[in-house]
Order: sequence, then structure tokens, then C-alpha cells
Amino acid sequence: MEGVIVIVILGPTGTGKTSLALEICKSTGAEIISADSRQVYKHMDIGTGKIPGDADSSKIVWHDGYCEIDKVKIWGYDLVNPDQYFSAYDFADFAFNKIQDLKREGKKIVIAGGTGFYIDVLAGRRKLSGTKPDAERRKALETTPTKNLLDKLKLLNSERYEIIDKNNRRRIVRALEVELGDSHDTPSHWKLTGEKFRFIGLSTNRSALYEKADKWVESIWQNGLIEEVRKLMADYPDSDKLDGFVYKSAVSYINGEVEKSEAISRSKYDIHAYIRRQQTWFKANHEIKWFDISHKNWRSEAENYAY
Repeated sequence: MEGVIVIVILGPTGTGKTSLALEICKSTGAEIISADSRQVYKHMDIGTGKIPGDADSSKIVWHDGYCEIDKVKIWGYDLVNPDQYFSAYDFADFAFNKIQDLKREGKKIVIAGGTGFYIDVLAGRRKLSGTKPDAERRKALETTPTKNLLDKLKLLNSERYEIIDKNNRRRIVRALEVELGDSHDTPSHWKLTGEKFRFIGLSTNRSALYEKADKWVESIWQNGLIEEVRKLMADYPDSDKLDGFVYKSAVSYINGEVEKSEAISRSKYDIHAYIRRQQTWFKANHEIKWFDISHKNWRSEAENYAY
């Protein structure tokens, strides 16, 4: 299928990327590939926002590796358990295989998510080593002080250094693994041919983004987040995924380290920081057609632009 148009819906968290993707897919028969680094984990549903708030729960069906919402398939959910390592390499391997499968089936493809690095790898804007992480190198990096890791990353890739979460050692280590990795041929199925990527960006002014994010945080704290985190703590006590934003604050609250109000405030602060990092990353892609979600007709305009 030469000349296949792959729609990519991206933007900061809470802008309605999945909802727009679902609408486009319902009218075109397309299927979705999630480009979200947290939604690959099983049992982490509420804190990662897998299901749009406006989705009808009676029309949601869960499968191994994908989810159906109103008969639209979303691939890339629930690929591994929370205590399993899943890297950008693993995502690329999964997503490139899935793109080839959907092409063979004659399906249209929509990629939706907020993990800019994953999106750039798929669109060929970033190169990723064709080898899996080196266990010995990772062990050495994991015993290195965080400041030293950041200093090394700044020397190797100042752009990546600027946008990375400097409190997330796991991501810092993985970023250095990519920078220090040996050069190898990229797997053949990672080399797409004929695809044309059409980038649709959803955003609005930052204060409105913060307000939407705050409402989402308050909603999940009232609707199952604590129960989800308690179960994760019981089933996967050593998982570093519980150190991620939203989950980390919930763990602190459950452990009695902070009051609930303080934990919610921390969740909001972490989400705001994540939004800023997302905006910084997406600024580098000048092919994105941006739609302001505060405008009245943004949804119909975005759908028309897609196909």
C-alpha cells in the first residue's frame, strides 16, 4: 500500500486525543495505535487515562493487547505487567509490526498519544538503536549518582537533557543507554515505505490545560485511583511504575506520609510539569497542524483535516 496516510494525533495530556481518534476511526474504519508509554502496562488504567471520560462503559471490551471502544480497536494497551521492563525499543518493535499488519489488512491507521519520543520514532523523525538494552551497561548506569548521569546526558544530547524528567532515574538511564548504544542495522520491519504522516496537534493556552488536568486529577482521586494503587502495591510491590506521576503521590498518601489534599496537590504539580515537557518536545515538529480545543469548531475542523 504505497502512499498510505497515517494520522498522528498528539498533544499535551488531557486534550482529547483518544476521543478525537475514536471519532475519526468510527467514520473511516481505521484502527488506533496508542503512543503512550504508560498505557502499555496492565492493571494501570485509571492513573494512565486509558479510557476517555466521555466513553460509554457498556461499549468497552478488553482483550489481550488491545481494547475495543464502540467497536474501534486500540492497540498498545496492556502489553506487559507493571513489574516488567518495557523500553522504547519494545514499543517500536510492537508498533512497527502492528503497522505492517494493519497495512496488509487494508486498514487505515491512527496513532494517538502524548509520548513524543515514541511518535517521533514511528514517524522516522528520531532514530532508535536496533538492539535491545545492554544489561551490563544498565547495571553500571543504575549505580551511578543521578547528577553524574544528567551531566553525561547533557554532554551527549543537550536537547534530550532539556526535556527529560530530571527526577526520573529510570528514564535518564534509558536515555543514556540509547545515546551510548552501539550502531547496528535497524530491523527491516522498522523501515516503513510509502507512509505519509499527517500530524494533528491538540492544545490550548497553558492555564486552560492546567485547569483540565486538575479536573482530571480530582476525578480519578474520587473514582477508583486509590483502589487501583492499593492493588498494584499488593501485587507488584517492587514495580518502579509506582514512582510515576499520579501513582507516586497516591502511594505516599496510602503509606500515611502525606494528607490527601497534599497528595492531590502534588499530583497536579507533576501533571503540570509533564504538560510543559510535552509542549517543549512537540515544538520541534514543524509539520504539526495545531487545533485549539477551546475553539467552537475545532473537532470538525480536525476531522476534516485528517482525511
